[in-house]
Amino acid sequence: MLKNWFVFTVVVLFLASCSGKKTQLAKEKFKQASNAFSNEKIDTAITLFSECIKLDDGISTAYFNRANCYVAKKDFDKAIDDLNTYIDLQPSHSNAYFLRGWAYHFKNKTNDAIKDYTKAITLKPDYTDAIFNRGMEYFAIKDSVRGCNDMHNALNFGYKLAQDMINEACTNK
Repeated sequence: MLKNWFVFTVVVLFLASCSGKKTQLAKEKFKQASNAFSNEKIDTAITLFSECIKLDDGISTAYFNRANCYVAKKDFDKAIDDLNTYIDLQPSHSNAYFLRGWAYHFKNKTNDAIKDYTKAITLKPDYTDAIFNRGMEYFAIKDSVRGCNDMHNALNFGYKLAQDMINEACTNK
């Protein structure tokens, strides 16, 4: 009985040490991928983030960062897939909703973009980029009341570009 317990303990410790090594290697891949992305080596970054995820799918930021890479390559379907996974793991990260809204914008999925920008704003009420972008989506569906409301809100938070949209779309001429 003692021999079985010893063998079991050795196996558990071995597996734990392997897991730790995989996590360490995953972290190294993550650092390499982040550096590649910073140096605009997008394909390399995607490969390294993918390797990181294979080694340790618990490093949720790898999904978010790989999604950024896919957006840079205009591969919005893959970006959305990664952002869906990331949001499942980190549902309170406003930037993930913003980025997915951005990807939906480029896929002409206006209502999905509005929904994600709204969620980003709910999580971070002064998220001026999300407020402005949601306003632009409202203009795209001819909802000038909501679009103008967002432009005024963005301007109130100091987003100067909103003034141009207010002048163009929100003043009675």
